[in-house]
Amino acid sequence: MERLKQYLKSCENRCAKYFDSYPKNDIQPPELRAGVTEYFLRGGKRLRPAFMSLCAGAVGGEKAEKAVTPAMVSVELFHTFTLVHDDIIDNDSTRRGGKSVHVLVRDMFQDSPFADDYGRDIAILAGDSLHALAVKMLLDCKGFSSGTLLGVLGMLEGECINRLLEGEAVDTRLGLISSGSFDIGDRETTLDVMTKKTGILFEYCAKAGAMFGLDTSDSNAKEVAALGNFARMCGIAFQLKDDILGIVSDEKTLGKPIGSDIREAKKTVILQEAYKNASESEKKIIENTVGNKDASSEDIEKVKAIFASCGGIEYAESLAQSYIENAMTELEVIKDSEYKEILKTAADFMSARKL
Repeated sequence: MERLKQYLKSCENRCAKYFDSYPKNDIQPPELRAGVTEYFLRGGKRLRPAFMSLCAGAVGGEKAEKAVTPAMVSVELFHTFTLVHDDIIDNDSTRRGGKSVHVLVRDMFQDSPFADDYGRDIAILAGDSLHALAVKMLLDCKGFSSGTLLGVLGMLEGECINRLLEGEAVDTRLGLISSGSFDIGDRETTLDVMTKKTGILFEYCAKAGAMFGLDTSDSNAKEVAALGNFARMCGIAFQLKDDILGIVSDEKTLGKPIGSDIREAKKTVILQEAYKNASESEKKIIENTVGNKDASSEDIEKVKAIFASCGGIEYAESLAQSYIENAMTELEVIKDSEYKEILKTAADFMSARKL
């Protein structure tokens, strides 16, 4: 695990150095620039860039690993664009321990009667700008054929974004349809949304890294496909663990209020499994609390306890581990190397992490 920590730190440093050197003063006005840079500058795990770098190294060696740095920053900015827009859709006020972009900009203009509208509008534009900047940085990768660059770009702007936005749309629709009434959703849809919202971007990172490493536009090449499958399953495990931490962690560690998923009636396998196994009295507590934005801390704690005692958390842990076990088999076609070993450690981290 120590090797993974060191590698993630090196990826964070590479991304920060490249982003810092990139000209951003042409992003105007200042509040738009703040919206574009704020989340990135708060740091993060940089798992997606790390997957891209490791997969490039696993099939192309150190030269390819280092050459993908612009693409690593690109995917982090692409991910950030989705977070900025997510926060608007979900009306979330915090992100990574600070204000969400729409709240940040709103507070810059707090004396204006239009502060709320302007904060939201600038956040939408900041997300658009991040998307454009992500494309620009991806095309800044040097040492690869134009076919490879276009293949990676086409994958990002075609299948990847289409599936990701499909997941976002379905998740948003389900949340609005069930608003005001109790609905736990179904497991198949929950896992499908999870795959599209989270797994698909991890898959893109791995496939893009491998395509760069092999300098190929073929996204279906054996090693490319295997690493993509590996990363997608790791991404699903990551999201399952995220849902678990949203119940069992603490606000300081998580960077957002604990229990927010309960108040927002998030459709999770934890909720679905616990509700299936709960007694009638426990089901009534869940029904009265899940989706209730005014639920008290005491009510939230009761539901969290039911999630644990009725097997919801245990089931999610087991499911995450099964995804990791299946992911590991995909690495059998990848030659042994330090990169492969760190990928294995990264997979274990996805289901065992504490933050």
